[in-house]
Parts: sequence; C-alpha cells; structure tokens
Amino acid sequence: MVGLATGAMAADRPVVVDYQESRIKTDVKAAVGSFVGYLARYDVTVGFDGAAPQVTSAALAFRFTDMKTGEDKRDKNLHDWQETEKFPDGRFKLSEGGAGPAGGYVATGSLTFHGVTQPVQFPVQVTTEGEVIIIDGEVVIDTQKFGLPIIRLFFALKVNPEVTVFFHLQGRLGSAGA
Repeated sequence: MVGLATGAMAADRPVVVDYQESRIKTDVKAAVGSFVGYLARYDVTVGFDGAAPQVTSAALAFRFTDMKTGEDKRDKNLHDWQETEKFPDGRFKLSEGGAGPAGGYVATGSLTFHGVTQPVQFPVQVTTEGEVIIIDGEVVIDTQKFGLPIIRLFFALKVNPEVTVFFHLQGRLGSAGA
C-alpha cells in the first residue's frame, strides 16, 4: 500500500518529475461556454520514502501567466479577473497526509493565490510501478474564498466560482540526498 505522510525521514528520496507525462488542468463551469485550462509550466517537488512506501513532502509553484485555455481573449480576461499582474504566483504546500476512503489518501495543505492563503484538503491516489511514482488527485477550489468575484456576463450568465483542479504527476525516484 502506498500512502502520504508528513515530515522528512531518513529514507526520503526525491521524485524526479517527468513533465512530459505530468499535467495540471482546471475545469471551469459556466452557464454557457465551460472551459478547461492547462498549466503550461510549473515546478513540483515531491519527497518519497520508498521503504514505507509513502509521499513525505510535496510543493507546487506556478505563475498564472502559464495558465492557458487555448483562447487568447479568454486567457486575457482570466488574467484581468485574477489580477495576474498584481498576484503573479501561486503555490501549494503539503502539510500532512492520511488514509482516505476507498484505499486512497487525503492530502492536507495550504494553497496560495490572489494574495490569499487557504487550507485545502483533497483525495489523492498514489501508486508505484517499480521506480515510477504516480500521484493523481483533484480538488475543488472556491475562488470566492481567495477574494475573487463571481464572473457575470450580460447580468444573466455567470461562471461557477468553484473550479476543479485535476493533477497527474509522474516521475521516477531520484537518489537519496539529491
């Protein structure tokens, strides 16, 4: 069984993330014109105790300019709404992990964006295939909790402030102490 834990352990090894196989995307629902955004670039660090086996640490850093929806006008509107020039960066840091439902795990940490840090908790599946580590999960973020207004168009159409973030991180165990 593979899990999540917190705190650095002597057996920690870094996971060397394969960014070609990994992805982070957002699913935004609207009355009309729902869309998906993808983070084109981001930095992830993951510590893994192969003896346990379990994730012992995780952190994500990204720039909002790297969020792409495939439509330039929508990207500009997204960045205006999020005030990307004023708040260019986002980050997540795992604080703890524990057993969750259906053989999965629950990750707890803090998410910072739009200048606001909020606690988040979400289910995660961690699997290993030899030296390959795969971490999958999703979290629903209420953008209002980060001080962002609900987007309304033409007084009737609105964008749901709850955005689902999906992630698939894949990598290989690196050398201990690397």
